Amino acid sequence: MRITGSPTWERHQRLYGVGTSYEDLADLWQAEAFNADSFVAELVGAGARYIIPTTKHHEGFCLWDTPTTPFNAARRGPAAT
Repeated sequence: MRITGSPTWERHQRLYGVGTSYEDLADLWQAEAFNADSFVAELVGAGARYIIPTTKHHEGFCLWDTPTTPFNAARRGPAAT
């Protein structure tokens, strides 16, 4: 989405508007419908034998609270509210 004119960039502009950054989307993230038990059951039902959680998104969004960046799941998104 950072490559001007790419299909991903164009889709992002169309869905979220010009000037909306990836970082801005963290504040829109809501998880009120998330159900961990149901999610894991779906994975097991699909044949998964183990799960490896991602700890840091490729864009630098950490899934743990850290003093090194405010761009993390504890300070932005559903856990912050």
